[in-house]
Amino acid sequence: MNCRKNQQGDDRPHVCIVTSAHPVDDVRLYAKLASSFLEDGMRVSWVGPDYHYCGTANGDTLRDIQPFLFPRPKSRLHRLTSSGMSQALEAVGHADVYLAAEPDSAKAACEHRNRFGGAVIFDIHELYHQSHITAWVPRPLLPMARRALIGYMKRLCSKCDAIVGVSDGVLEPYWRHASKHFLVRNCAGQSFGSTVVTQPPRNNRFTLMHGKSTEYNGTSTVLEALALVADRIPELSVIMFDWWGEADCKGRDQLLQKIQSLSLERCVDLRKPVPFEQMEAILKKCDVGMIAHGRSLAAGTQPNRAYEYMACSLPMLVPIYDDGIAPVVAQCDCGLCVDFEDPVDIAKAILDLYEDKQKRLQMADRGRQAFVQHYNWSVEVQPLLKQIRRWYAPKEGGHDGDLVSTKAA
Repeated sequence: MNCRKNQQGDDRPHVCIVTSAHPVDDVRLYAKLASSFLEDGMRVSWVGPDYHYCGTANGDTLRDIQPFLFPRPKSRLHRLTSSGMSQALEAVGHADVYLAAEPDSAKAACEHRNRFGGAVIFDIHELYHQSHITAWVPRPLLPMARRALIGYMKRLCSKCDAIVGVSDGVLEPYWRHASKHFLVRNCAGQSFGSTVVTQPPRNNRFTLMHGKSTEYNGTSTVLEALALVADRIPELSVIMFDWWGEADCKGRDQLLQKIQSLSLERCVDLRKPVPFEQMEAILKKCDVGMIAHGRSLAAGTQPNRAYEYMACSLPMLVPIYDDGIAPVVAQCDCGLCVDFEDPVDIAKAILDLYEDKQKRLQMADRGRQAFVQHYNWSVEVQPLLKQIRRWYAPKEGGHDGDLVSTKAA
């Protein structure tokens, strides 16, 4: 276990981030939430698996955060049966607030809180009963499994002191069962994209940002759409990040075979994942951003990247059925809402933005202005920071509630 001793005599609020699956360089947990806690004068520790999306640094990424890391579980079963997370929590001891990122880490945080005191915040990223469950439950058992999982999530949320959701759709099934709830969308930081100009970069190159290259992220359908427009856009390029991991050679091979079968070798720019700090520079070289997931995530996540597109003055194509991001794009008029399960619809939207440069520039400017005024992380996270401060107020003279929780285990 990789950890440092807790600081003694530190009277700052102590927030412990607890995750069973997220890497230490996760954008939402590390670059946004943890960074905001530090900037607000809080002490932050991190309980989670010892791995990175981008390379391995043995916890060096965490910088001013106290790491309590355990070996990365080898499988979902290993994750649920391993004692690594509970041992790391024992090493932490007391924290004022535990912010958990998955159902199993929220359960562990509640059990730990009942022994050591503090408050538990469950940061819900997705609708587990819709998207993830289909990967490991046989279709005939899905309705029963979904009902059971929803019931479990409601009970779990009732044991937490607050829940946070990335979208209204994620919060909807559970907020009535929680003491407090907060909507904290995946907005980019206020300074993100601040040096971007709306004028598209360089020559005739037309560059799309797709992002993670996975079936879950709609990559296959996007490739089919690109094949329909490649002859119409001579300088077409689409950036994809190789997200298959070393263990999933089959997935990568299937991706490469599809690229070859569609004669898209010249168009697809497949890259290794990069640290979040490098994304702004990459996005500045793009013309249009895409959020491409299918209907299984229609009410699920709110992608980090959508708000990064707005920050970097990129018009975007988003799923028309996504009830989190589609209304934002429609209201701000900063992109097009399309059916990302239909290659023809995607292709039409790509051509529309390619052929109408003025429309692209106007959408880009409206998106940037909406980001500056409303959809940036500094504005979005404030209610959560204020709640943590209220919980901590007994040490500062007046409070909203005792940090020694009385919630049942």
